[in-house]
Amino acid sequence: MMNTSVSGQGQQYYQELISKLNLRHSALRAIRIEAQAEQSRVAQAEAKNLALTAVALKYRLQRHTGQNRGSRHGIASGTSRTVVDLLQDTHQETARVLLKAEEISKNAQLLASYRKRLATLIGFVKEFEENVLSAATCRVCFYQPAETILVPCGHSLCPGCLTDHHAQSPRHMFACPLCRSPIDYGSNVPVLAIRELVLAVQEDA
Repeated sequence: MMNTSVSGQGQQYYQELISKLNLRHSALRAIRIEAQAEQSRVAQAEAKNLALTAVALKYRLQRHTGQNRGSRHGIASGTSRTVVDLLQDTHQETARVLLKAEEISKNAQLLASYRKRLATLIGFVKEFEENVLSAATCRVCFYQPAETILVPCGHSLCPGCLTDHHAQSPRHMFACPLCRSPIDYGSNVPVLAIRELVLAVQEDA
């Protein structure tokens, strides 16, 4: 008779794997969207800042050039004052640009952090998918069928190997081909949770 408690535990285990996979995929999508949004905000802020800086410097240069043209005595006192003002304004604008650059740097660091988290999650998902395919691999022929069968002892077999082994076994002595634990052939059913996992991994690939 089939050990229903072991099979039940197997079904529960793979259902938990499905839930974890769904959670990790959701987290992966959320972080990817957040990282893309942050990258867009950083690019827009940087472009806006550079545009404003260019306009401000162009205006000051035009003002300085116009005042120089209006002077009949070359570098007169009024022109000297304008140069001093321009230098002060340039220093102030430089300070503002440096402040903006610091903010952009912080945003870039945040974006790098998002990318690092994203890479970590991608690694987790790949590792999980490898575990799924490993769990779905027949331990006799090493094929990865969707309709994997989990026998009471916990080993995974494909329907073909299970059928062949049953046909070659003496009557009333059907056992797991790996550990020789008794198996009730008529009570074995495919682990549908594994089928869902394998199909999900194959679709992602």
